Amino acid sequence: MNNGAFQDGFAAAVEPHLPQLKRYCARLARSPWDAEDLLQTTLMKAYLHYCRTGAIRGGAALLYRVARNAWIDDYRRRRRMSEELRQAAEARGDLDYVLVISCLESLAERLPSRSAEMWLLSEYFGFTVQELADMMHTSASAVKSQLHRARGRLRSGSRLEPPRAAADGARLERWARAILSGEPDIACS
Repeated sequence: MNNGAFQDGFAAAVEPHLPQLKRYCARLARSPWDAEDLLQTTLMKAYLHYCRTGAIRGGAALLYRVARNAWIDDYRRRRRMSEELRQAAEARGDLDYVLVISCLESLAERLPSRSAEMWLLSEYFGFTVQELADMMHTSASAVKSQLHRARGRLRSGSRLEPPRAAADGARLERWARAILSGEPDIACS
């Protein structure tokens, strides 16, 4: 049997069950995107089965079983990954640590450290322009200008040119501690 006829045989075996399989995947996944992924995975696994055996015996029952098992496998994999992430966060002592650090790394990739620090103190901790000026030993207009440029760069999503390593680990750690403890003094020490 040539490759085209082989693929036609698979399509003929699966196509009558496709609308019901789509609904079944949507019911399992409860999300249109996850349902589409599940359908693709199911069809791929069914095709591999068809390549090994040359037939789809059981039709819809086989496809439903493949979909259900694929969904269970995906659920277990996601649960295991979230558990590993939770354990890593607990090792640091806080569940939010990983999220905070990843956000701060993204901020550090887009802004120079002084701008990132000003933005953090202004937007996250709510410091006024004058308070920032006093803290940073500069003028209020310089702070306004710096914050305006920082907000523009964050809105545009552009990264620093030339690409540079994210802010040093100690600075990110200090910023993360400030956010997690709610003590802004830590951020600028």
